[in-house]
Amino acid sequence: MVVIREALSNDNAALLKLTSLTPMKGRISLRIDRNPDFFSLLSKRGENKVLVAERNGTLAGCFSVSNTETLVNGRLEKVYYLADLKIHPLHGGITLIRLLGTMMDYLKQCGADLLFCTAAFGNEKVLPLFDGRAGFPEFHPAGTFRVYQIIPLNSRINSKKYSLSETEINDAVISLYNMFYSGYDVAPVYSLSSLYGTRTLTAMEEGNLKASISLSDISDSKQNVLLGLPSILNLAVSVLRLLNRIAPFLNLPEIGKPVKILYIKAFAFSEGCEDGLELLIKSARQLAFRERYYYLTVGIHERDRLARFFKKYLHFTFQSLGFIVSMRGNNEKINKILKGVLFEDYSLV
Repeated sequence: MVVIREALSNDNAALLKLTSLTPMKGRISLRIDRNPDFFSLLSKRGENKVLVAERNGTLAGCFSVSNTETLVNGRLEKVYYLADLKIHPLHGGITLIRLLGTMMDYLKQCGADLLFCTAAFGNEKVLPLFDGRAGFPEFHPAGTFRVYQIIPLNSRINSKKYSLSETEINDAVISLYNMFYSGYDVAPVYSLSSLYGTRTLTAMEEGNLKASISLSDISDSKQNVLLGLPSILNLAVSVLRLLNRIAPFLNLPEIGKPVKILYIKAFAFSEGCEDGLELLIKSARQLAFRERYYYLTVGIHERDRLARFFKKYLHFTFQSLGFIVSMRGNNEKINKILKGVLFEDYSLV
């Protein structure tokens, strides 16, 4: 018998174990651990709920949803982000169907409309779930996010135009971010609380803020364990590892160990000041190198005009697919989103 219920704090150990048993298979294979507290990452996402499935006394599956105020086509509304759909390898079938059905009932009770989720490129196992099962609606592909794993670099930084510094989050930075992201069709809305704990670098010109970047290390809530690479990337890493022994210049990840990542949670620049952001990326790469991060990571939608901007840095690329649906059948809203550009905070994915 399968019992679906809301997760409790004392389910933490079982949820961590389930996570270790359900790696994310894709072109680049990862296991996303959530030590020491499965619920910590969810609290960073916003208001959330976790459902678990019990089968004969064993925690056989889980499914989570978080909702946050999001800017959608220029208007504020709640978007529900679905994640953590994990099924124990020995308990499929009815466990999955019951989890999907119960989550759908909950979302209807909430009056939810927009549902959004992501899946690793190459994760064929999860894709049929977006075709509409167990009462779930059929999702629309919302494009590919290119998650750039930028290599840290300890380069010299000089600027006669801008004054660079690390600062506390303030109203000017928040205002710059929200103004910048208002140009996206789906984007987060930033505040002091949503940026809490980040490290923020700014570029000032004559006392005026021209560009900003906020960096996040969430290794206390999520650890990406590298399980495998495509053969060509594996070869590239092997070559770099040999060169690194001769003259250390990179921090390289190892299969089976957590990858230390510094995420770009938010970035923005005033019109005509893209060069200010470029200086801040160089500063962030320098910071990441000195503090021994393997990557400086940012997720950019394939239609984002800044995809080329980030692509020019030495990097590896992890591709993630976005999916979205309107439970109320608002096709006009969905069609506009599908033609536009989305921003997703990949530190929380």
